[in-house]
Amino acid sequence: MKYLLSVFLLFISCQSNQNSSNWTSGIDKIVLEAINSGKVAGISIGIAFGKNKTYYKGFGKADLELDVPTPDNAIYEIGSVTKQFTAAAILKLAEEGKIDLNADIRKYLGSDAKFSDRKGYNTQGHIIPVIRLLDHTSGIKGYTEMPSARPLFVQDLPRDSLVSLFSEHPFDFPPGEQMIYNNSAYFLAGLIIEKVSGKTYADYVEENFFKPLGMDNSSYCSNQAIWKNRAHGYDTDKETGEMIHKGYLVHSIPYAAGSLCSTVKDLVKWNQALHKGGILSNSVYRQMITPGQLNDGTVLRYAQGLGLTKVANRKAIHHGGGINGFLSQSLYFPEEDLTVVVLANTAGPISPSELAENIAIEILGLVAEEKIAIDLSKNEIQKLAKVYSGVARGRKVNVEIAIDGNNLTYLVKNAEEKQGEAYTSIEDQPEPIKLNYLGEGIFQDGSTNLTFKRFKNRDELRMDMGYGYSIFTAVK
Repeated sequence: MKYLLSVFLLFISCQSNQNSSNWTSGIDKIVLEAINSGKVAGISIGIAFGKNKTYYKGFGKADLELDVPTPDNAIYEIGSVTKQFTAAAILKLAEEGKIDLNADIRKYLGSDAKFSDRKGYNTQGHIIPVIRLLDHTSGIKGYTEMPSARPLFVQDLPRDSLVSLFSEHPFDFPPGEQMIYNNSAYFLAGLIIEKVSGKTYADYVEENFFKPLGMDNSSYCSNQAIWKNRAHGYDTDKETGEMIHKGYLVHSIPYAAGSLCSTVKDLVKWNQALHKGGILSNSVYRQMITPGQLNDGTVLRYAQGLGLTKVANRKAIHHGGGINGFLSQSLYFPEEDLTVVVLANTAGPISPSELAENIAIEILGLVAEEKIAIDLSKNEIQKLAKVYSGVARGRKVNVEIAIDGNNLTYLVKNAEEKQGEAYTSIEDQPEPIKLNYLGEGIFQDGSTNLTFKRFKNRDELRMDMGYGYSIFTAVK
């Protein structure tokens, strides 16, 4: 779990940097600082600003051992940026009348689906509308959070081997009650695409998105294919911090959740087409970027394969990705018509999301911020200081809320795990972090909002991380 929280309010935009020669040199400086840190091998940048301003450039190395510079059209594995392609495919098929988004997934993963010796997908008594696969609210156990699934990641096994494993595990929550980022859901979405289209996922994406848009260097990733300008991926050794060859991964595992490869130029084309009517009809596009809702009416900050949290204090539509050896960020500012794509061939401390945000600030300028004073009484603040327990991204954690002077702090720790549960552990947060106040009883750290709710028989902490919305209950 990312250590959550910090922000201010009242946003007033300043003038953007309209001179492209100024912002291109500024971008070079931002990226070269990351390259010169020695913690990332190569980075590619793709930008489209308005109608006529574009920028594509590779930095660092596509291959460290052979000392190959990163070409401007380097091919990367894009990880979870794949999810917006999968979501767009589901919505496109729904518009064609081939998928009912509100139908239970068993309509498409029924008795003729080959999942071991069972008759269709095991929903464990739940009704799971197809749409809940796309906004991570299905409650299905995520296989990337299951230690028992990891041995399968290097084996080219039938898909039902992985599906059988995660489908038998108890749900993290009933469908629609919370949101936990979920690769299992997108794996199932890929199977639905294949079932109703009669094509493989790879062929469907190629024929409906890549070819029509001229995304000539994009495809389903392959461990065997030889592609010109393909960047080699690197991981970071946890003990030494040195770059090492990326860990092996069979691409039948990430599948529709994260197995596409692309370039910054192709992803800029995708963003421009997606957000300007070149892929989906206007009504379907509006549906794709409409935030999901929980059963209680809570509005999320995630839509269908796209995040909706603010970036650089501006309205943004985005998604990042991480897979062995690669990190990525695809970012679009609708009001400014700015696309920023950052791809890196190192899974390590250098964040494409942070680089993309800094690049956006370089182009658009800074935004003024103003703190909001806490308007809660001392007694109200004291009542919030408790330990709250729950699940976030497949991990059982305790969140300790405490008082430090006039501030609230939070501390995330592993909760005691019950025998037989498939939760991965996280590193305990080293020290409490102070929360900023947003008003209306909401606190924040970074992009994570914390809301406290008091009921007659329980107290809740609702943690909205943008890519997840978890509900923690006070420990009595």
